Amino acid sequence: MPYAVSTEKLVEMSSVVVPQGLDYEGPYAEILVPDCFPPRSFMLFETLLPSLDSTLDEFCASGAEEAFGDLTLVDLNVELRRAERDATGGEIGTYTIPSMGSLVYCGLECWMHPLRRIMRYNDLGHPLCAHLREGSWALDCIHSRLSKQVNVFPNLAKPARRFKE
Repeated sequence: MPYAVSTEKLVEMSSVVVPQGLDYEGPYAEILVPDCFPPRSFMLFETLLPSLDSTLDEFCASGAEEAFGDLTLVDLNVELRRAERDATGGEIGTYTIPSMGSLVYCGLECWMHPLRRIMRYNDLGHPLCAHLREGSWALDCIHSRLSKQVNVFPNLAKPARRFKE
């Protein structure tokens, strides 16, 4: 039985109902706040993402030193902050996100502005989140941009392969 804290004591509450459903976006759960939910109360839920690969975090961190360890400051500039006109001679411009527009840079840093806002406000409805849910185009674009610059910046070959993985 759940409990709520009322100034100095625990108050017994009715069970919290979490109905589940399915709509055009897929399965969802709706949390219904009980009628008796005093100010400063909180609910704690455990979630499970059955389709999430439990080794994903380990995979993302593995090989990072090997892939990025040989980059010089110039290579880092190309990877992080390259401007559109400098990147690939105009062959690949800045990335455009539907319902949002073009990013400022061609490098990885361009993703940080929208990602910081998404993380700060937990805005999973942001156009970038919707775009990432639709496919791997963003990583494909990063891989392609880096690969096309390997002839001038050979140290970008390892990071490009890493993004391809």
